[in-house]
Amino acid sequence: MTLLLKKILLFLLLAFVSQVAVIGQSMLFTRYTEEEGLPSPLVKSIATGHNGIVWAATDEGLVRFDGRDFRLFSDELPGIYAKSVLALPDGRILVTTDMGVARVTDKAGLVQFETIARGSVKQNDSTMWYPKMLFSDAAGRVWLSDNFRIFRYTEKGFKSYVPGLGVATNNFNRSFSFADDGNGNLIAVSETGLVFLYHEGTDSFKPVALPHLITGVHAAFNFAPGMLFIATREGLFEMIMDKSGKVISLKQISPLEISYMARDKKGTVFAGTWSNGLFTINTYAKGEYSIESLGRFSEKDVSHLYVDPENNLWIAADIGIILLQETLFGSPFHTFTNAYIQHISSGQKDVVYFTDGSAVFKAEAGSRVSATRIFTTNTVVLQVIPDKNGLWLADADGAVTYTTFTGKVIKRFDFSAQGRAVFKMVKDRDGSIWACQDVNTSIIRILPDFTTRFYGLGEGLLSRAIALTISGSGELYAGGMTDSSFLMVYNPYIDKFINLSERIEFERNIDINVNDIVCAPRSNDIWLGTSFGLIWLHKGSYNRVDLGSLTGNSVKAVAIDSLGYVWFANNQGLHRYRNGNLMSFNERTGLPAKTVSYRGLMVDSRNRLWVGTVAGLAVSSR
Repeated sequence: MTLLLKKILLFLLLAFVSQVAVIGQSMLFTRYTEEEGLPSPLVKSIATGHNGIVWAATDEGLVRFDGRDFRLFSDELPGIYAKSVLALPDGRILVTTDMGVARVTDKAGLVQFETIARGSVKQNDSTMWYPKMLFSDAAGRVWLSDNFRIFRYTEKGFKSYVPGLGVATNNFNRSFSFADDGNGNLIAVSETGLVFLYHEGTDSFKPVALPHLITGVHAAFNFAPGMLFIATREGLFEMIMDKSGKVISLKQISPLEISYMARDKKGTVFAGTWSNGLFTINTYAKGEYSIESLGRFSEKDVSHLYVDPENNLWIAADIGIILLQETLFGSPFHTFTNAYIQHISSGQKDVVYFTDGSAVFKAEAGSRVSATRIFTTNTVVLQVIPDKNGLWLADADGAVTYTTFTGKVIKRFDFSAQGRAVFKMVKDRDGSIWACQDVNTSIIRILPDFTTRFYGLGEGLLSRAIALTISGSGELYAGGMTDSSFLMVYNPYIDKFINLSERIEFERNIDINVNDIVCAPRSNDIWLGTSFGLIWLHKGSYNRVDLGSLTGNSVKAVAIDSLGYVWFANNQGLHRYRNGNLMSFNERTGLPAKTVSYRGLMVDSRNRLWVGTVAGLAVSSR
């Protein structure tokens, strides 16, 4: 992935030719249960690593989920019942189990485990007595607790703290709950209802007096500076503290029995419950709160909530994992077309042109996405390329036409005698149009003065070209259809193509076809979408990228964004790759269809991905 996600809300402004779509907060629930391959449905805690991998603590061990496949780790852990999972800043993962704590290292799917603390079924001073929830505070310190002690994680091990009498519990799910108070203090609340303040100077926890007793504490949460929410069996309490950590007031604000709370990056506070589903908590007056149920969330029990760096909410429940997200892709132009998107191209800043074959559209791609149907066509348009004065159109009849922005023909070039459909075009820095044509073994060139040339075998083109691209520095690359000439570059000084191909060692029974090409924006790397997968040209060496089960699948489209993520499409959908990590996307993430058009990916000036599919156009929210 990407593999992070939004839907587009549509507002019809002009009934016939124009629409404006505003990126909104439409939410999508995705459930991962045993039917989707989740090895254990009883999920207690969730976290994501720095590479986007999802980790889930379950009653049968630790689950790793990469967006496609689930892997269960049980024997590698000190105990089978995983309770809590947390990602460390260095990318490693901590997981607590009933019988100890493990540290996990994941290097592109090679997962290694190290037991760093042992647990016990009985209370003693040498082992942890059923370790439970992990917590990372505002200072970056990592805490956890067992049934009667608090522990602070260090690289060398754990330091233990015994807060005092009256804290021991036999609760299977909770012992101590931790929260920052927003004023620089760390608060620990025992399941039995005692509150403690951490003193960094003495490295100790001191008891805090309460106006009245509370019991059966499930969670503590910082709602505002100096204000904590304490979730108990009796309901939700508001606890006000001064900057020194003294409790000023403690009052019940709801009878709802909440299990866990989390805040997303937009400030929405979510509250999960043990038996009543998922809620949001809002304040509408000082000391007055609105707690509203998310009715579309049908599950009743929630053990844990986690907001990932992409602002997705992951929910741990007894039926599995539920992902609540703004969809990554939206279909802002579906009222115009749900047909096969033939081509997408960028014009001046924040302007994108696209065609579904029967019409040409112009999209204003600012913070608000708007589009206009410019004109319809009498032939099937396969490509649209803008320049400062008009549009270049290539069609299925073997013609290239230069028009005004309203579709009036300026010049038509008929290449039907040389071949059939003109299916790929690019414009170079000198203003020449280069085009690939079905059957035609030459590349067509239309110069700025409207004269034409053909580049074939005599001009160094050793294979029929089916892909073209212009690099950031202006080089023209052509993708071919043979093992001996699958990549060529045009040399303007000798007016010929130079073969860059080399033998790539992997088993195959036919020649390589290059379907699409993209050049990395800040390096000399070139990525090829081929009939045998994704091939990377790096420092003069060709490498077929290991994509697991997708390695040999034919890649029909490829693009690269400004963050270095390589996006590609094959018969399994849309995928995002970087540094060995792969995420996959389909209709669940907002695509109108998982089948992407040939050469149907484009990254715009705002680093958004545009995806042409067989059922319309999708645009990523970021």
